[in-house]
This record gives sequence, structure tokens and C-alpha cells, in this order.
Amino acid sequence: MATKGEPYLLKVTGKGGDEPGTLDFSDYDKPVNAKAPADKDVLDLDELGEEG
Repeated sequence: MATKGEPYLLKVTGKGGDEPGTLDFSDYDKPVNAKAPADKDVLDLDELGEEG
């Protein structure tokens, strides 16, 4: 966590397991250019549990 200013999460480290690694977080408060996926690329998890 940041020790000065806003308490933002800065890093996550996973040790051991099948895929150890580190995620670094930065660029807080900067805009993100994101768009929703096409309907064909969205999976409805509720539909997976239905038996027909």
C-alpha cells in the first residue's frame, strides 16, 4: 500500500503454486480507453446451469 497520500494498492505478489508472479499497479486516476465486448463474446453463466 502507498504510505503517503491515498492508500492505493501498488503491488501483489503470489509465491508458490503453479503460477507465481507479481502484479504492479500504477497510473491511478488516468482515463482508461475500454469498450464492452460484442454480444457473441459474452458468456452468460446463468445459461450454463440450465438444463433444457
